[in-house]
Amino acid sequence: FVHVYVVNINSHLRKQIFDRNPHANLIMHLRAVLLLCAASSSPIAAFAPVTSCATFVRRGVTRRYALDYSDPAVSEEFGVVQSMAFDEVETELGNLGIPAPPTMNDFDIRMMLVEVRMRSKGTLPGTQKKKREKKASYANKFEEALHTKPRIEAMYDEFRENGDNNSLNAMIDFLNDKELATTRYGTNYQGVFDAVSEALVAKKEVTSPKLEFSGFPANMGEAALKMTFGALGDVINLTCQTDEDGLTLTGSIEFDGVDAAAACFKQYEGMDMGM
Repeated sequence: FVHVYVVNINSHLRKQIFDRNPHANLIMHLRAVLLLCAASSSPIAAFAPVTSCATFVRRGVTRRYALDYSDPAVSEEFGVVQSMAFDEVETELGNLGIPAPPTMNDFDIRMMLVEVRMRSKGTLPGTQKKKREKKASYANKFEEALHTKPRIEAMYDEFRENGDNNSLNAMIDFLNDKELATTRYGTNYQGVFDAVSEALVAKKEVTSPKLEFSGFPANMGEAALKMTFGALGDVINLTCQTDEDGLTLTGSIEFDGVDAAAACFKQYEGMDMGM
């Protein structure tokens, strides 16, 4: 079967970065500080809100970062954050539920925001999600859906990132055996089941002139493949190679417009090539 699919798939990521700063959780949860009445002869302790009674002095404590400042993506994001006023940096972090520790210096706090931003966009070096390639065969229905249905893939990633293992297990069981899953989970996860059912039949929307494909016979070769695609519109770029199975071609095609790409997708997605 031929598979033609859209390149751009959004991903959702929600991360927090308290792990490298041992004081961050303490600062976030502490609501009162013990104030010793030094001016009084009586050794009395009192609790008062941090915001109204405690004055912090920001010290130049150096924080060791895993971020490589020489990385172009990190450098570019830091340039944006560097142009911001410091109170804007603190406000943005605060809105995300991340306090700026008083012991950290200006540079470190800006780098903290750089890390948060890059994590949220999925551009942090070393954290980019590896694309799941289509396979010649699958172990079960869940694995097939994960590799061939973008919305199932998005649901799977979201459940994992949120630590929602119950919904994740319900989704997997429902994909493999709907009747068993319905019996096991009852109506508690009906919302998950409905979302999975909708994702399985959702039509893919073509919004880019560039598509990726697999499943065309290898004996067609690049020239014949380009001619086939050219009947639908002007081809700007075509790359293809023989798949690991040695029988089919995989690659990418870029048309001169979205309409031609949509026509290609409509005509060839899911077509049985007799392989």
